[in-house]
Amino acid sequence: MIGGVGAVLALAGLAWGVRNPVVQAYWDFRAGRPLTELERSAVERCEDPGWTGLMRVTEQDLDVPCATLLLEAGQPAPPDLAFLVADPAIPEEVRSEFVDALIEGRMSDAWADPALHHRVDLARFEAGEISAYRSVQRALRLASRNPEALGEAERRGRVEGVLAMAGVGGDRLERALERHESGYSWQGVPPHLEDLLAHRGGDCRDRVSAACLRFAADLLDLVVERARQGIDGGPELAELPPRPPGVTLPRPLWQILLGGDPALVTAAEEELGVLAAWVGAAPDPERPGRLLGPVADPRASYGVADVRAGALGDPLYPVAQRRGAPWTSALAALAVGEVAGVEVTVHQVGDGVVLRAGDRSVAIGPCGSAAQVPEMLGPPWPERAVLAQATIEAVGAALRSGDHVMARRLAALASRLDPVGASGVSAVVASVDRSQPSEGERLGMVAGAMVATLPNTGKPVGADAEREARPAAWADVAGSWAVSPDLATCPSVLGP
Repeated sequence: MIGGVGAVLALAGLAWGVRNPVVQAYWDFRAGRPLTELERSAVERCEDPGWTGLMRVTEQDLDVPCATLLLEAGQPAPPDLAFLVADPAIPEEVRSEFVDALIEGRMSDAWADPALHHRVDLARFEAGEISAYRSVQRALRLASRNPEALGEAERRGRVEGVLAMAGVGGDRLERALERHESGYSWQGVPPHLEDLLAHRGGDCRDRVSAACLRFAADLLDLVVERARQGIDGGPELAELPPRPPGVTLPRPLWQILLGGDPALVTAAEEELGVLAAWVGAAPDPERPGRLLGPVADPRASYGVADVRAGALGDPLYPVAQRRGAPWTSALAALAVGEVAGVEVTVHQVGDGVVLRAGDRSVAIGPCGSAAQVPEMLGPPWPERAVLAQATIEAVGAALRSGDHVMARRLAALASRLDPVGASGVSAVVASVDRSQPSEGERLGMVAGAMVATLPNTGKPVGADAEREARPAAWADVAGSWAVSPDLATCPSVLGP
């Protein structure tokens, strides 16, 4: 059964374009009426009950016996069904039905967001379609940052799929490594894999570690190159699928958070680029909704687990999890909007922000996007200043986790980005961590401050009074930033 269908599709009315109050009242009346006998019978048989029946099921939050009802409905699926994939309360078999319907062409993919398209690409890749490799490779690289964010079975399945496509699946990798370590030749191993297996094949004996995920991503490059050449009897690839556009605004922050790994930074930029391409492909009136929906789900909120998983600072997190800290979510929206051709403005409201795109606005409070949008907003913040505030949120996460070296580097970056809005953050870090950095750490701090040049150089201009007021908060945050992350309440960046 699909419990809570109405909660999942609470915004679906927007897809039907019901905006006039009189028309809205009429449809509310229609949707609130009981199912007819024909509609009820169709639902019980998992058949299409017609669009009025589907509307009543949705509006009244009725349980339905199978997901086929949603998949086979006569009307186009509303865009908000994409939320179904990211909702942890939805059973895996329901998500799988959506993926199968998209692959088989039973459902138009025009509404499906990148989160769902990734699942489609993964299913296609596991079925032997190497053309879906880009999505899988990005996922492997990004998962290597925090492997535990993926279940062990999911990590193992992705790695096994790459090994099988490379010709060393099952126990063939282990047997090849044993022969090599015993001084024998690489019997049965494609010659172009020998060097990579010799140096890093041992990293993948467990199939689930961060090192193994990175190995599998690099191995995939060799598989793809061989497929392009059409040799070795493996999979064939006539031409490489196009790369998504790169989203570069968060690059200085990613340079630090991702340890300066160029492959990881590129994967992060392209991951946001996939969302930007999807937003930009929509008709102009639909773009603001497409952009703000994945960045700030109004039903979501974040907590301690999200802080541990990297919710603060990394703009990939709110896109992947549909929840995040205020300035981190604002950075994601600005970065995607810049590439997608959607003007996004960011306004500070208390400890949170309001994001505005076209005729859409969403408020993100300290614990998520459940805040009310006020009627009057202050001036928009400049991009560099938003990036600096997201960096400061990452400083708080680094201090909470005890990574003081990371916190120093991030504080140096924030101060360089916006000397006004980030004034005093380095002093806060120093008050929490009183140890003296080693020479190596000093070099790391310098590297953090000299990261890639932003497209718009110079000091940020705009929202001057609001930015000047931000440092006043730093005086009281040292104690709250230094506490254990095992908190009982929502961990705002400015307090426990």
